[in-house]
Order: sequence, then C-alpha cells, then structure tokens
Amino acid sequence: MIRPFEHTGDVGFELKVESLDQLFNAAMRGLVAVMFAAPPGQGSLRKRLRLVAPGLEALMVAWLNEVIFLIQTKEFVPVSCQLVLELGTEGWKLEADLKGMTLDLAAFGWQGEVKNATYHGLAIKQLNERWQARVVLDV
Repeated sequence: MIRPFEHTGDVGFELKVESLDQLFNAAMRGLVAVMFAAPPGQGSLRKRLRLVAPGLEALMVAWLNEVIFLIQTKEFVPVSCQLVLELGTEGWKLEADLKGMTLDLAAFGWQGEVKNATYHGLAIKQLNERWQARVVLDV
C-alpha cells in the first residue's frame, strides 16, 4: 500500500508491505507516481544497480536518489524491479534489476522535478511481520 501525505513544501508517502524487498519496490513506484500522472505500465529496457549503505534509511535514500538520477539524467523510467537485499559486513546491500522505458514527458504526464529523497521524517520499521516506511521527497 502506498499512501500520499501532505508535507509543507515537499511530497511524502507512507508504505505498508509484507517484505523488505517489497518496501523498496513500493518506494520506487511511489516516487514514479509522484513524478508522473500516467507512468508507463511496462518496459523492455533494463538497468542494473548495486548500492551499499550502513543502514536501511541510508539505503532507502540512496535507492530513491539513484532512481531520480536514472529518470532525470539518463531518461530511463523504471516500471518494475527485482530486488535482492542483504545485510553484510559493509552494511546493507541492494542489487536491483530494473525494467523500464525511455522518458516521454508528454505521454507519462510529467508532474515536475523531484530534487532528491530526504532523511527528513524518514522512518523504516518492521511491525507485526509487516514493513512500514515514511518517505519525504524534496520537490
């Protein structure tokens, strides 16, 4: 579940899902929904990402900022992803295989630039076997 919320000068959403990989996948979809009124439903282009961060919050910010970079700089709009997350000696690792489409502002209903994901108000927790997150994006 992705639920938007009001935040002064920024945009935010809350997530509630069954697993940690679903949480990061839902965060990507939430970001894409903020940026586009009609995001693409499928795509044939592929990108691979590997990220490492000391904690889950840092990994979430790095993940979303990398997706923003792909959209706004590489003109790649992710549609779906397969994620592998694991805790290692260097911290949390994320490997993602993304499928997407080439950016088409008019077709996807561009709603505006997202500058970055922030740590402001960011929270990730597991409660009763479900994962929850609160994400704020600087627009």
